[in-house]
Amino acid sequence: MLKSYLDAAKSVPEAEVKSWDDIDRIDIRPDKGIAKIRSNNHWEIQIDSKTAEVFSVKYRRSDIIESVHDGSFFTDYVKFGWFLPTGILLIVVSISGIYMFLLPLMLRNKRGRLKK
Repeated sequence: MLKSYLDAAKSVPEAEVKSWDDIDRIDIRPDKGIAKIRSNNHWEIQIDSKTAEVFSVKYRRSDIIESVHDGSFFTDYVKFGWFLPTGILLIVVSISGIYMFLLPLMLRNKRGRLKK
């Protein structure tokens, strides 16, 4: 059956699939009877899992958007040298901002209890 998946993927010229090396992943959903093949150039081919008939061919941008978002679109140096420290700094600034917002409220509440 996997050979027929490869043949079906080869039949789609946009995907540029010539061998298994050109396929990024296969998502098989037996309950729906569909196999989704994602090529290395981000084209997704939906295939009937029993007959290997091509249902749909679409260009998927979600992987590109995700890789830009997490920094892996660039190099590992940018991913770990820029995006990781920026994320950690964002967490620290958020926690300190919450603290600075809650501190005056807690002090007012404490003064109100002491006056009673």
